[in-house]
Amino acid sequence: MEIAVLAPIVLLAYTAQALTGFGASLIAVTLGAHFMGVDRLVPVLIPLTVAATGAIAWKERAHVDRRLLIKRVYPFMGMGVIAGLLLYEILKNAAPEWLLGLIVVGFASRQLWVHVRGKEGDFTMSPPASFLLLIMAGIAQAFYTTGGPFITYAFMGEHLNKAKFRATLCTVWFSFNSFLVLAFLFNGRINLNTLKITLPLFLALPGAFFLGDRLHTLVSEKSFQIITSILLILSGFPLVLGSC
Repeated sequence: MEIAVLAPIVLLAYTAQALTGFGASLIAVTLGAHFMGVDRLVPVLIPLTVAATGAIAWKERAHVDRRLLIKRVYPFMGMGVIAGLLLYEILKNAAPEWLLGLIVVGFASRQLWVHVRGKEGDFTMSPPASFLLLIMAGIAQAFYTTGGPFITYAFMGEHLNKAKFRATLCTVWFSFNSFLVLAFLFNGRINLNTLKITLPLFLALPGAFFLGDRLHTLVSEKSFQIITSILLILSGFPLVLGSC
């Protein structure tokens, strides 16, 4: 039953991943949480994310912004991931999902307003703010594998085109989620029970790659940015409402 319910969610989530470079975990966690606890769901999804993002990152490797990864993302988001793993052992299920939802909706609503008004070029972000967002992205990634809202907002000031945006984000997810898979194996969050659910769900990934890649080719840069912001808002609201 869990596999049957999660399969269409995985198809939708990883289609969004192939389209924009992020969103799979946000969509899958927020929708899947209605049928399975988040603490169980995250270890089920993370091997799928490693496979999906690794395939996209390799295919689009020519578009990866390596300077951005080495100088900013890996050092600061890496600190956040380590801090998040330590905090998880302390907080366990007490992590505030509603707070993540509020931040997601707030950031994405502001950015959607910028795109609709046509003022994308006016958006700037100070280095300290960007570094803080990357650290928060690492913490959220360790807790929920949903660091996308924070790193997406941090990337907005870089003015990457849609190809660089998607390829660079997928490289980030592949790198950090590969590390998290090892950490989850070590602490027992990934085990035979989770793998029994994960393995059949891999069958949904080829269809998601095809649909997402076709959509990525068809949409314009501005439409891509608007879709990204709307995706964040729709993904964030269930986290907020789930606490009501």
